[in-house]
Amino acid sequence: MVLFASVCLAQASKAGSVDSIKSGITVNTTQPIAGADKKMVKIYKKQETVLFIATAKETLAALLAKNKELMIMKLTDLESAWDDAEDKLRPRNDEQWHVIDKTLDQGINSLRSTHYDEVKGKEALEALLKALAEATE
Repeated sequence: MVLFASVCLAQASKAGSVDSIKSGITVNTTQPIAGADKKMVKIYKKQETVLFIATAKETLAALLAKNKELMIMKLTDLESAWDDAEDKLRPRNDEQWHVIDKTLDQGINSLRSTHYDEVKGKEALEALLKALAEATE
């Protein structure tokens, strides 16, 4: 699926992604990520991605609640956990790992920079959740 297409979270849920977020928010990601239009391969075990998915959901919830301090803290936790797992996760599929990594980077760049962009950050977090769900068995 192409990430820059309009996607309703309810539809993403039916596809097996972002299953516990039930906000009905429409996603309009305008910054395509190289390789994001390719089908993700299920290369990670659930126990390997559960922390990333939970933390990304907590980050998104804090963002939607307008709790910027908590959102930044959770985003930093997510970035650290992802970076700590790179040596284990990246070798399984370097290209796919990069798609997920760049999606996370878009969220970080949108939400922790001097050019704070809540909409792009939300879109990136939703795309990250979708990518992680698709890559998890």
